[in-house]
Amino acid sequence: RVQRGLSASLLLCFVVFWVAKGTGRLILPKMQNNFIPDAIDIVSKAIAADNEGDYDKALSFYRDALSRFTLGLKYEKNESRKKLIIERVEGYMKRAEELRDYLNKQAEVDKQGGGGSGG
Repeated sequence: RVQRGLSASLLLCFVVFWVAKGTGRLILPKMQNNFIPDAIDIVSKAIAADNEGDYDKALSFYRDALSRFTLGLKYEKNESRKKLIIERVEGYMKRAEELRDYLNKQAEVDKQGGGGSGG
């Protein structure tokens, strides 16, 4: 009985969400490219962290955003939008590389100067 009720509920959800009103034809869901909007939200967080001087956090956000932009570009069909996104991504990538290099140098400096006051 429980399985029957569950099946009926699932069928109802299917009918409500996927069947065109009045036509009885099945509408296949459109694959939505949410990678780009997600990447934009994340890169905004990266920029904020960068401006606050939290470079570790900024780099992490930049990396996450860049991977989402990359996936989003794979599915983006509008060529002019694709070109604009690529231009922006190149800037974010450059900044992420600068932060990575800076953080690596800081880690090296900390490692070299870190053992002087043992007691």
